[in-house]
Amino acid sequence: MIRRFNSNGIFSTQENIIDLYILNGNTFVKNGNTLGSHTAWKYQEYAYDESLKRKFFKVDNTEWACLEKQNQNIKVDFDNSDGNYTVIIDRDFDYLVPRTFTLYPVDSYHSDSETTQVYQTDGGRFITNGGIEMFDSTTSNGVTISSYNTGFRVDNTDYYSMKSVFPDSKLTYSSGSVYGENVTAINKIINVNSVAPDYFDLNGNAVTNIHYNLGHQILSDAVYTTNDRTGFKIGDNQFININDATGTPLMYGRYFPEQKGVN
Repeated sequence: MIRRFNSNGIFSTQENIIDLYILNGNTFVKNGNTLGSHTAWKYQEYAYDESLKRKFFKVDNTEWACLEKQNQNIKVDFDNSDGNYTVIIDRDFDYLVPRTFTLYPVDSYHSDSETTQVYQTDGGRFITNGGIEMFDSTTSNGVTISSYNTGFRVDNTDYYSMKSVFPDSKLTYSSGSVYGENVTAINKIINVNSVAPDYFDLNGNAVTNIHYNLGHQILSDAVYTTNDRTGFKIGDNQFININDATGTPLMYGRYFPEQKGVN
């Protein structure tokens, strides 16, 4: 199944030459055209292909590009209805251990260069109004694992990895019934960790008009699991792909680094 969503963003090829696809019925098919390396393209729609487990971005009226090669990335401005917020530098997860350093290495992403590291003061705060999502893959013992690294915009060009900061973002609550079959009740805060999330209902159809930015926190009351898809419940018959959300360090309450062990 292919689910489609409206979104404005920029698709960057980096050093890759990217194959283009057309949507033939419910299948993405290569059409022989490509995007050149080190180019950037506006998109206003993206799609999640459930069979391929890949995200596609519509770069013109009929052609789509897949986020599937190293360092490719997409950039978005945050949705105004969700608002901007602060991201906080804090790599000291264990509040029981005294701090011995004040500077921490932070992975920094840039739209047209490889990941670098910068050193920021522990507790440093940055207002963010945009996000980046970058394709990555690692190979170990002949097995390749794909992943999507995300980061928050902290100036005109640079983004700090979501793994390096805590977002002081909004908290919302999942609503509606906790359904029976394939749905298990939980009580856990999740963070949206994608700038192009896959949202679906119990039948696998796309759920649109959800305006959550990267880092948005949701108190989820259920998780949905079948052979086809798995996701956290975020609303009444609304789920987010488990690959596009992660659990926060604490089970309850928002997490502020200056209040470790308190809330």
